[in-house]
Amino acid sequence: MDKRQFTKCAVGLVCAAVLASATLQANESFRLHGFQPMVVQAQENTNRATDSVGIVNEIRSGIRGPLYGGYFRTWHDSAATKNKDAATDSQGYHEEQLNTSFNRPNSIAEVPEEVDILFVFDNYVYEKSPFWETLKTEYIPKMHKQGTAVVQTIGVKELSGKYGLSKDKYPNDDEISNKALAAEIVQKYVYDRGVDGLDIDVELHDYNVRTDATDVQKAEIVRANKVFKEIARLIGKTGKDTNKMLILDTTLGVEHHTILKENAESLDFVLRQYYGAQGPTSDMHRKINEDWKGYSNYLTPRQFMIGFTFYEENADTKSNFWNDIKDYDASNLEIGKDISGTRAESYTKWQPTGGLKGGMFAYAIDRDGVAHAPKTEGVKDPSDEIVKTDYTVSKKLKKEMLKNENYKLIDATDFPDPALLQAVKEQVSPYRGDLALYEKGLKLENLPIKDLTGLNKLTKLSSLEMANLTELKELKETDLPESLRKTGDIKLTGMSALENLHLPNSQLQSLADFDVVSMTSLKNFDLSNNKFDFEGDKERLEHLIAVVKKNNPSASNSDIVFEGQKPSGYLPEIYETAEVTVPADGTPYNIFEDAIFGSVTRANFFIGNSDEFEVYKTKTVDDRTFVDPNWTYDKFKADYSKHTITSFTSTLKEANNHVLETTENESYIVHVYDKHGKEVHAMTVTVGEGKQILENLSLNAQPVNTYWDMKEVIKRAIDNNKSTHYISYRQDSEFTLDLGSLSHINYLRLINAEEVGGLKRPNSVITSATIWIPKNPLVTNVSQLKPEDWVQIAEITDGKLIEEQQIRGGGVARFCKLIIKSTKGEDTPYLSEFQILGWKVNGEQYLSALKEVNESKKAATTELSEATIKAFDKDVEEAKKGLEAEELGQAGIDAVATKLSELAKGLKAQVENKKAAYDIQANYRTLMNTVKTLERDNELFKTVEPLHQEMMTLDSQIDEKLGELVCDDTLASLVAEMKVKMTAVAELLGLTLNDKFEVATIAEPMTDKVEVTETLETIPVETVTETE
Repeated sequence: MDKRQFTKCAVGLVCAAVLASATLQANESFRLHGFQPMVVQAQENTNRATDSVGIVNEIRSGIRGPLYGGYFRTWHDSAATKNKDAATDSQGYHEEQLNTSFNRPNSIAEVPEEVDILFVFDNYVYEKSPFWETLKTEYIPKMHKQGTAVVQTIGVKELSGKYGLSKDKYPNDDEISNKALAAEIVQKYVYDRGVDGLDIDVELHDYNVRTDATDVQKAEIVRANKVFKEIARLIGKTGKDTNKMLILDTTLGVEHHTILKENAESLDFVLRQYYGAQGPTSDMHRKINEDWKGYSNYLTPRQFMIGFTFYEENADTKSNFWNDIKDYDASNLEIGKDISGTRAESYTKWQPTGGLKGGMFAYAIDRDGVAHAPKTEGVKDPSDEIVKTDYTVSKKLKKEMLKNENYKLIDATDFPDPALLQAVKEQVSPYRGDLALYEKGLKLENLPIKDLTGLNKLTKLSSLEMANLTELKELKETDLPESLRKTGDIKLTGMSALENLHLPNSQLQSLADFDVVSMTSLKNFDLSNNKFDFEGDKERLEHLIAVVKKNNPSASNSDIVFEGQKPSGYLPEIYETAEVTVPADGTPYNIFEDAIFGSVTRANFFIGNSDEFEVYKTKTVDDRTFVDPNWTYDKFKADYSKHTITSFTSTLKEANNHVLETTENESYIVHVYDKHGKEVHAMTVTVGEGKQILENLSLNAQPVNTYWDMKEVIKRAIDNNKSTHYISYRQDSEFTLDLGSLSHINYLRLINAEEVGGLKRPNSVITSATIWIPKNPLVTNVSQLKPEDWVQIAEITDGKLIEEQQIRGGGVARFCKLIIKSTKGEDTPYLSEFQILGWKVNGEQYLSALKEVNESKKAATTELSEATIKAFDKDVEEAKKGLEAEELGQAGIDAVATKLSELAKGLKAQVENKKAAYDIQANYRTLMNTVKTLERDNELFKTVEPLHQEMMTLDSQIDEKLGELVCDDTLASLVAEMKVKMTAVAELLGLTLNDKFEVATIAEPMTDKVEVTETLETIPVETVTETE
């Protein structure tokens, strides 16, 4: 741009701003929401503000056009003196050099007006150096006089606890300390030095966002972000003092940049360092373009500035080879001042998508004009000489940026309505070139807008929201940008003054976006040829019609136009069918025909098929149909063509077919995904009687009995992710999984890797493998098990890509072992997935039953015969076969547990019966020895003798039963009967038996016949003799 023209425009803008401010202050009703009038003092013979506040406002408002920033290395200023770091070299610290001059030829006072923002450092300069006073009293006033802002740069380490005040004075990461730290940083570096803002440098060495970051480094990032937020509350465009700028410069992309992402709205600018090659020469901006895609989610284009670097001296010792400017040429000593074809020049032309960039910046502008040395490390080069600069390159780069006509400022010729003009400046850009580039939305709220002229220049506007524009009487389609008439993304609220609403052919879909209740002044409307569903939106449309007829009693159909709608069908958010049962008759079940179908309008009116759509087209409002008669169901219906389905059978066999087989009993779990891969519905389909759906027990399993470094490798085969692989360095290998708790293993699936890293792996397919579980399901630690303690439940021999086996008799276990024996090409195995399918068992009852079996067998081994124990073992194994049932379930396992418990109790009873039989026989003989002491002619003997004979018979029967294999309830009955006879005899003899039927006391025998007879008659014992 011609400098005189630029001056004339700028002065005009200053005058306009002053007049606008006066108008606004005089008329309180003309306040713009969120707008603070900026007063710029006009200065004689200058085109820019010359005070700190004015300079910051100019820079922030964008009226200067593209900005040029420059980092001056403070230790290269003629007034700078050395600090301890600068006085230290390879020989050590030289105290005599402290606070001595660097003897540099350049001065900040000489930085030209083309530099809009000058950045100064704190590095290497003595804290009490005269430089700081010179900066405050001489340099900054000089810079302000020419319109240059001065900003202090500090490293993020000053915020994180790693360095400076954050380490020495405020080491604690708490709210009080962080607030105090932020306040002192601002005081020390901004107010005490008299600068116009603060710039925080965020680079990887002090802000490690890589995966190898230590816990300390992670904590530093967290604290730095907290302190940055506190600083943003103090200064910057959203801070307490808006007259100071807050800037971030960085080498990092946006992905892990917490400070940037969480503070973007508070930042005046983000300066991204793009020093050196960022890609191939043919596309040196590729990296910038890629990064901007991320930055654009948080920043406006005008906040974004890109930077290059001049050549720093002695690059051979620092590897600072960037080549952003011309290389040294002994035949052309002025080549360093030539910008043609340089990366620096290309940065003047680069623009982001969505708008114009804020500008560009240069590092080490004190080296402006020095050519770049060749990359010859260890060799001194003429370019390493510290020389005087005249800032030729910086001036040329600024001039090059100003040539861009797109940075011309918008004015009343673009937007005649002052309120709309100001809103566009604030939300979009002050530049004309941005109008056609802006791709985001616009909100016009609570503004005295009367005229929307110019709005259609925002040709890429994504959305428009207008709220409470109480002076706007007309809204017509020609007011809208072409982009909005293609998307219909318009929302109206509180439009009480609106009289004429004419938006035909604007892709509008729902009156819910229009707040029709607020349109109390409406006299006519034309909403024809849009995409409205006036069946679902009928109530709102009827309200609009009623308002028009009230405000315009003579209104005809030409004042109320809504015909010709071409509504679009959308995918329903919810599908009703969550569970369905179909017969196992072989008739295929089509998910897209029987469960996932139909379309809804924007007003959520459901239309299931073409017949329903034809009925829908006959619907009327105000006795008029509203659907375009030529609009067809095929054009209306939602698109399911890119939907995908993943179904799983009861054994979790995966398929992607939307048609399910129904030839036999089966159960399916079905997941439906849209074109973006988002799940939109899940359902179960039961065919016939269905089957129990198994669980992938491997998912939560843990590798055991292996080295720690192999655990993660093994987990790749049990993570339900086919793109990860278990690999062994030998073709024969094994691993054991702990399923976590007792489980019933019903099915196994082994999936070999089809390809790895894009390469086919046919020779890695497993051809021979076996699967094992412990014989004892109660085992909780398998580390000590021997090979004979395991039982094989499956074998792989086919060498298929996917091996599947139903495990009949697989049984119940907590651990499962896979032993790989060989692969197709004797290569190392690559296993994608090892799925152990079944279900978790509530094993308390089963485990308790097994414990009973073991304990009862242990107790019986010394008491019962070997044949009896073998018979018991056989019965136990037979009971366990109940676990082999295909549809076992928890009830089946509990039934097996009940049977095992009954067998254990039966064996225990046999032991008890046998012991009781031996005990009763011994006690019987003791009792009979007492009977033998009686005289044979004794009357009492005659009474006892029949009972004795019966007991002898019982004793023989007990002997006989003890000789049999099973000591069952028959033996127990004989013992019980013996106890009854013994009790009767004891009472006749006056004996006392204890609870074990042992003779406890002996009394005098009863001899009185009458008494004996009476006693015998009172004994309730049925005696049966052999004679009888």
